[in-house]
Amino acid sequence: MATPAARAEDNQVVPHRAIRLGNRPSVLVIDDETNFCRVLEAKLGRSGFATVTAPDVATGLQWLVTRNFDLILLDIRLPDANALTVLPDLRAAAGTTPFLLMTAYEEEGLRARALLAGAADILYKPFDLDALVGVAQRLIERGTRFTALHIGQAVVLKRTSGRDRTEVDARVARKSADSFAVATGRRVEGSPGDRVEVQLPGEDGIYAFRTTVMGRDREDRLLLAKPDVIRRHQRRERSRATLAVPVAIQLQPSAPGESVTGVTTDISVGGVALVADRPLPMRATVALRFTLPTRDRKAAPAIEAAGEVVRSLRADSGDARVFRIVIRFARLADRDSDRVQAFISHASTA
Repeated sequence: MATPAARAEDNQVVPHRAIRLGNRPSVLVIDDETNFCRVLEAKLGRSGFATVTAPDVATGLQWLVTRNFDLILLDIRLPDANALTVLPDLRAAAGTTPFLLMTAYEEEGLRARALLAGAADILYKPFDLDALVGVAQRLIERGTRFTALHIGQAVVLKRTSGRDRTEVDARVARKSADSFAVATGRRVEGSPGDRVEVQLPGEDGIYAFRTTVMGRDREDRLLLAKPDVIRRHQRRERSRATLAVPVAIQLQPSAPGESVTGVTTDISVGGVALVADRPLPMRATVALRFTLPTRDRKAAPAIEAAGEVVRSLRADSGDARVFRIVIRFARLADRDSDRVQAFISHASTA
């Protein structure tokens, strides 16, 4: 195992892109099982990744403060700490790099707690190594490339009947080789053969396709045919960057019990996306408070903004009660807008 090298950098904003080991994307594996780490190193190495391993949180943190990585694989139960407990400290050192958690223990609500702590996802051991490579590639490329129709993907269904046009928020609940099922807050009528337009957000724009209703699945969810081609329907008006920091949300006008704590997933000067353990009312006015990460880990002034809830959907099924929420900024101070734009600019060029 290599030893972390010292680095002197003064830039304040944590870059989204990592300093790569050669031309390969870099992965930090924090796990105390030596043989398991060797297996991961071999598989990731054959798949085009450069891998560094650490046996505990302390060593992993040492790596994170001396080098940037594209992805961090983190075992939940480590000799010196529980990953969910120390994840905020690790995130402070890693900036916007995604964390993929691993565990051999299945606990009720564990995935929800992992997402709400700022993890991108969680894998249960033993897992298929080819599946790991696919997840790693997806998480690393998520900032610049569009990955369509993953489980939990928020979509909008649009249907036109005569002069009537309806739009329904939904999410991808299941998929197969030739179809996918969507879950909605209310029952959406549709007969086999009906045509429907599906729109879904990508990092660089809104993507859309027209497809055919195939029927309903066993859980009475609308079943749609997978498209052959998905085209960008509309370029995003504003650039965005991946961001995973705690955010406090207060419904306005404020009332007891109407505050929510979540974790951001990405940000633009126009708004922020986040995950939380409870939904927010659509079109609700909220006050936000969060802090952008800094490379030197010094405390930075909190950003406070007013916003409007434009999306609030359940993200996962089963015991993982997590909601994906999008809030459009209604008011953001000029100095804070400049800080957000600087963060996005650094993230896109680093």
